[in-house]
Amino acid sequence: MPELTHQPFDRVAVIGTSSVGKTRFAGELARRLGVAQVELDELFWQPDWTPSQEPEFRARVRDALAAQPRWVCDGNYCPVLDLRSPDAVARGLANAAHHSAPHGASASASASAQ
Repeated sequence: MPELTHQPFDRVAVIGTSSVGKTRFAGELARRLGVAQVELDELFWQPDWTPSQEPEFRARVRDALAAQPRWVCDGNYCPVLDLRSPDAVARGLANAAHHSAPHGASASASASAQ
């Protein structure tokens, strides 16, 4: 992927099936855009792979996204889908219906300039 010479997006939601490389893609995209990366797995899983309770998880995600005006967020957690840019998420879901990743997996990144 070439270096980005302008800042086309403020918020990007990377959504896809398990193990298709969402976190790796999101990390590289965040690096090239010069924005924060928010990893939902990091916010959901506690020590010893203990899952977070939904209210606690939503608060962590809300705080992480609010801490930065520009970010790339990766993950599929439905309980927090509404906290990510609603416009970015809607476009991502629409794009996923039209594109598929290798091996039949559907992965999409969508962005919202806000």
